[in-house]
Amino acid sequence: MFRNGMAAFARPNGMYRVSCPLMKRIIRVFSFTALVSLSVLVLSRPFRSHAEKAADSAGRLSAGDYTRTVSVGDLQRRYRVHVPASYNPNNPTPVIIAYHGGGGNPDSMIRLSGLNAKSEQAGFMVVYPFGTG
Repeated sequence: MFRNGMAAFARPNGMYRVSCPLMKRIIRVFSFTALVSLSVLVLSRPFRSHAEKAADSAGRLSAGDYTRTVSVGDLQRRYRVHVPASYNPNNPTPVIIAYHGGGGNPDSMIRLSGLNAKSEQAGFMVVYPFGTG
């Protein structure tokens, strides 16, 4: 048993299971971040199949602001995406994930950070996840 109520338990396969509410929350946030990043990268990839070319309603991004949803287990998690006017789906595009603090939301993060304006100057996408609350 460790301090602050955290405990580590050895499993038969040698892996450890951590019993800590904060650590579980960190793992959930990390998983959500990974899924958002993956979905943005997949949606912005330059290679398109014949089905995608035939029907461009597959949710591809173009310049603008979007609210999207990704499934994380049984939960539906929302996030905002800003795509700069210079975006070209045939070129690799950097993605910045902007986390707001506790009690914040994507709208306040957009206003306070100024990342959308910087995105237009530098040509990167910005993703603003909604919180868990």
